Amino acid sequence: MQNFFFAHFQFKIFYDKEQIMFKSIDIKNQKEIIIIDDQWNKQSIESLRTCGQKNQLICPECKQPVLVKAGEIKQWHFAHRDTGSCPLRNESESVLRGRIILYRWLSKKYPGNVTLEKNISDIDLPRPLDCYIETNKGKKFAYWILESGFRSHGKIKNQLFGQNVHMVFLSNMIRKGMSECPSLALTPTERSFAYRSEYNQLYSETKDSTLTYLDIATQYLYTYRGLFLIHKPQFFSYKKRLSDQLDNVLISPKNGEFVYPGEYEKLQLIKNKYVTEQNNISTQGRKRKQFVRNDSVKNDDDCDADFSNDPLGYMTKAYPCKKCKKLTKEWIKLDLSTQTCICRECKNDRPKISSP
Repeated sequence: MQNFFFAHFQFKIFYDKEQIMFKSIDIKNQKEIIIIDDQWNKQSIESLRTCGQKNQLICPECKQPVLVKAGEIKQWHFAHRDTGSCPLRNESESVLRGRIILYRWLSKKYPGNVTLEKNISDIDLPRPLDCYIETNKGKKFAYWILESGFRSHGKIKNQLFGQNVHMVFLSNMIRKGMSECPSLALTPTERSFAYRSEYNQLYSETKDSTLTYLDIATQYLYTYRGLFLIHKPQFFSYKKRLSDQLDNVLISPKNGEFVYPGEYEKLQLIKNKYVTEQNNISTQGRKRKQFVRNDSVKNDDDCDADFSNDPLGYMTKAYPCKKCKKLTKEWIKLDLSTQTCICRECKNDRPKISSP
């Protein structure tokens, strides 16, 4: 069952100049507490509220005490006793709403394996990752919500290289491009984080890029596949625009990528077709080699002599001379393909030069 607020007061105003977070740490057992989890309802939240009043709950970022805010108007959350200078102080309402939507959706896919507001020591992000998953099979991937561009996108991109961190742009960033064709006008941040997806080959070349956007009002996901540059630096056309209710979208278990209904099956057909073609090519190659091998054996079998028991038997056999037609063992040159030779006499018999 969803928590009391989310079931009855979904997406009300979040805060009035408060520092908002949805996760705290219980200092007694160092356990993460996520207040938007389904376990918290109108009854169970009171025990959590008491923990906050006893300074038992702290912010994961600044380690300062936080209180439970769980009324009937605003979204349930944790708030600092003292605003101070916590890194979470600049969280926007749109990002917070997107975080709730994404977290609840991911929790249905991977129950018990999702956390939020996650910091990774090797990556210096302006704010924590919004959602982070570690599957039962040891796969790790994360999602970071962006509502606007930022200057350090190039540096962040380099830090995230090789990591399964997926950028989820909010739909307010979608800007139409040139009117002549379906296109988008991309910010430098969007261009930096556009990524190559194996699913692009369903619509385009795999070297083209993909971007995904979330509409927090409708909870629809929009993905543009096969993005390619048509006018430097910002205008990109695309091969396919996909959209669906977030609840219908799938997750690739390999890397956490967003996958739309039917895409996985189509990709498997392409992969199976490729494997079949490669197997056919290999089979044809083996047949050609076998044909050459058999043809070589056949040519050897055309010889009258059988030297299987005596490989050097042809050296003592008599052959007819091409010139004098005599059968002789005194040959100088031998042609096994025609079973003929040039005998010694014909080799030494040079034409006489007549005197002038």
